[in-house]
Amino acid sequence: MDNYEVFAPFYDAVLGGRKERVTEYIAPLLKEHAPQASSVLEMACGTGNIMGLLKDEYEIAGFDLSPGMVEVAKQKFPNVDISVADMTDFDLGRTYDVILCLFDSINHLASFDEWKKTFICAQKHLNADGILLFDMNTGTQFGMYRGKEPMGRECGDDYALLQCIAGANDNEVFWNFKIFAKEDDGKFTLHEEHIRERTHPMQDVQDALNEIFSSVSVFAEDEDNPSDKTERLYFVCTK
Repeated sequence: MDNYEVFAPFYDAVLGGRKERVTEYIAPLLKEHAPQASSVLEMACGTGNIMGLLKDEYEIAGFDLSPGMVEVAKQKFPNVDISVADMTDFDLGRTYDVILCLFDSINHLASFDEWKKTFICAQKHLNADGILLFDMNTGTQFGMYRGKEPMGRECGDDYALLQCIAGANDNEVFWNFKIFAKEDDGKFTLHEEHIRERTHPMQDVQDALNEIFSSVSVFAEDEDNPSDKTERLYFVCTK
């Protein structure tokens, strides 16, 4: 799994907090499917943006594979339990009402076996009737960006370029991040990271989840009938 070590210091400036998606769609899903929840664990928490939006309503905790991302998150929230861990194999010694894995973090896993291991670890860390809520990019989402010209963004004094590059098939892409960081002498230093994402058919994901959880529901932000043609799928899985 990729760990965003090069990208970590620039992550917030380039991608931002994505507050609108959390407040307008994810938070209502939590309220609907886990109305009594008081504790939330975020897998692949990155720099802590989602935890920051939920911390006033829930006891929050998180972990990420990237020490660099965790360091940034801890600077923001020094009193929150944030650690370095692998979502495919973790043991935190406690359980939670909700476990989150958002913004296509699961797509970074190298194989479908690793998806299944993640589902099993998450289920073990849920309280009775707790839920796992995660999202995933689909092949349709990949197809929207694959092969297009790089997307540029000005980030304060720095500049970022993001390009989606084709992988081995329609279910794999590589995201190439180039950060041109301005130094004190006015010159720019190039920082580059190559992140792979893979996706899998919706039915295969549902079948794997149904072997582990008591119920599984699939949602889309603007569609009544989510499918592999949906750009981003959301899964709500009850222990």
